Amino acid sequence: MYIKFLLLIIFQFYLFAQTPQTVKIGVLAKRGNEVALNKWQETAKYLESQIKDYNFEILPLSFEKIDLAIRKNEINFLITNPVFYIQLEHKYNISRIATLLNKYDDKNFVSYYGGVIFTKSSSNINTIKDLKNRSFAAVDSNSFGGWIMANKLLHDMGIKPLKFFSKIEYLGTHDRVVKAVLNGEITAGTVRSDTLERMAKEKKINLNDLFILHKIESSNFPFSISTSLYPEWPISKLPQTSNKLAKEVALKLMYMPSTSKAAISAGIGGWTIPANYSLVNKTLQTLKIEPYKHTFKEYIYEFIKEYLFFISFIVITFIFVIFLIIYVLKLNISLKSSKEKLANINEDLEKKVQERTSNMENFLEKERYLRVIMSTISDINRYLITYKKLNELLVKSCQRLIKIEEYSMSFILLEEDFYKDKWFCLSKKEYAKLEDFIKNEFISKQGLASNFQEKKIMKLLMIFKLMI
Repeated sequence: MYIKFLLLIIFQFYLFAQTPQTVKIGVLAKRGNEVALNKWQETAKYLESQIKDYNFEILPLSFEKIDLAIRKNEINFLITNPVFYIQLEHKYNISRIATLLNKYDDKNFVSYYGGVIFTKSSSNINTIKDLKNRSFAAVDSNSFGGWIMANKLLHDMGIKPLKFFSKIEYLGTHDRVVKAVLNGEITAGTVRSDTLERMAKEKKINLNDLFILHKIESSNFPFSISTSLYPEWPISKLPQTSNKLAKEVALKLMYMPSTSKAAISAGIGGWTIPANYSLVNKTLQTLKIEPYKHTFKEYIYEFIKEYLFFISFIVITFIFVIFLIIYVLKLNISLKSSKEKLANINEDLEKKVQERTSNMENFLEKERYLRVIMSTISDINRYLITYKKLNELLVKSCQRLIKIEEYSMSFILLEEDFYKDKWFCLSKKEYAKLEDFIKNEFISKQGLASNFQEKKIMKLLMIFKLMI
């Protein structure tokens, strides 16, 4: 019983040990998933035939899905362009184990590639500068051969793509870019070298319908090219992949015959030792592409550097406007202060003028008043000399006084022993009764009629009050 159970366990372990482990190779599908599968499926079969106990699968990935596949540990190896390799090396610590050899002919292979910029032969465009304000197509902003190489060339020529072209469209695959240009949807485009030749070989396009811009002639490079040459695509191992398996895969790939079904299907000459990707690093640094993107401070510095003239003009204008506003404010404050001072001065002057006018009027009034008094006194004195009788003197004096309109009442004081402190009042309304008043009050009652002329008038005072 126990022996049977033990044999069953051993048999299960044996079956588990004999079950092949699946190894997934992610591939950047630069021309679409179907093309990628057709191209690399034979490579997976080749590795299965060379390395026992493993099943190899090809997993086509778009530019956007590579990062997600690595984070989810969905792949063990990755075949991608040099830019993605540099970025993922910094981000996930992947490491290259071999570099692709592109097929030139049956006996010659190249481990470098570049980018090609092209337009329609009938477009009458001869240079890159003729593309100003024209539309431009690329594969993807992260496509090394399908955009970044061309972008580096434009940068070296002093061209800023976003300002130079009327628009830039990213179409996803190299084939779509070529077709868009040929269909007249886009003026010009860029793809990796060998794309045009492969599509022509597949009878998809006629090379005579296209014109290569900034074409570089090279006896050592078989494909049309417009940019510098960079190392070909690497195959890299991910951190979770064992070094032993990575070593076996690298050796088998480097020993892959150029005549093998895998090499022919992929259109390559095989694989070689890992290339030096420092030129790729330098290009990414120049264009400030991941992993060398600008920090915020670097963006600010680049922005100031690029727009220094306009920023200086705006700053100087702003400072000038500020100073002008300050000057105007100070001028307004000064004018307001001067206006207030002037108003105070005017007010003081008005007060002084009013005071002077009032004083002058008072002076003139007093002068006129004194003239009236002097004239009245002169007339009364004349009456004193002329009239000897009291009643006549009083009548004439009252008649004279009543003519002065400024006074409503006059008083006459007679000073003698008998008349001491006696006051007599005469008003304008009582002028008609003056004679009766004098007779009744001074002559009849006091008995002055007989001896008035004999009495010495000591003093005659006139008092004027209650001015009109």
